[in-house]
Amino acid sequence: FIIEGTVGYGSNGDIALDDLTLLDGNCETIITQKSLDCDFKGDTCDWEAQGRWTLSKDGSSIFLRPEAYAVRHSLFSPPNINTNEWKCFRLWYFIGGNYGYEGSITVLLRMLKSNLTSLLFFADKVTSEATYTQTPLPQHFTDAQ
Repeated sequence: FIIEGTVGYGSNGDIALDDLTLLDGNCETIITQKSLDCDFKGDTCDWEAQGRWTLSKDGSSIFLRPEAYAVRHSLFSPPNINTNEWKCFRLWYFIGGNYGYEGSITVLLRMLKSNLTSLLFFADKVTSEATYTQTPLPQHFTDAQ
């Protein structure tokens, strides 16, 4: 996965992510967790953070500060997603902002051999609290990030 975030200018926008999880199943039937999980409690697990992602001091999430505005910041999952069955990717996110200084979160799936990407999730609306989302990953794909 590639997760990209942008924030608005000034002190009026920020973005936070937490509890990234890849599960077996099609998002209706969730059985066990896999190794792409990350709750950002102390580190980024095996996710590669590029840009100005910051771990929260209390270890509850990773976030972009408002001063990181106008530039895309990315989190890259370990390049090991292979499946013969449906998977379910889920996460909690927060987009803060007002006065037009909003941000966005984009979740992409990149095929490593072809470098083609598919949009899995996009959000650009301010949330008043942490928001949960999940999206299914189709079966029969290999060498993805």
